[in-house]
Amino acid sequence: YAAIAGDLPGRTCSGVRTRIERLRAQDERGGAPGELKKPWEGAEDQILRAGVAAGRSYAAIAGDLPGRTCSGVRTRIERLRAQDERGGAPGELKKPWEGAEDQILRAGVAAG
Repeated sequence: YAAIAGDLPGRTCSGVRTRIERLRAQDERGGAPGELKKPWEGAEDQILRAGVAAGRSYAAIAGDLPGRTCSGVRTRIERLRAQDERGGAPGELKKPWEGAEDQILRAGVAAG
């Protein structure tokens, strides 16, 4: 994984391993390329922050965000809190994976 990560600036060995596992799972269930989780948008982050400030449950917040689960909402809120604690700018979380990166991952795995 380290060799593949070296070909993908800004990606870690751990991130590469996790992405490869998700791509394999996607292949096993016959999903279309790009059918993994969609990236979070700024408007969704605003809904999350407002929901937390109002004391709403993760499930209630997820109900306002089509396609988002309670677990996904909880994880995103935790990441936003961590970002706030370290003083990061909005949107400064990990960048979404791109199709070209997925091709590099698949080629790297195929090459062994």
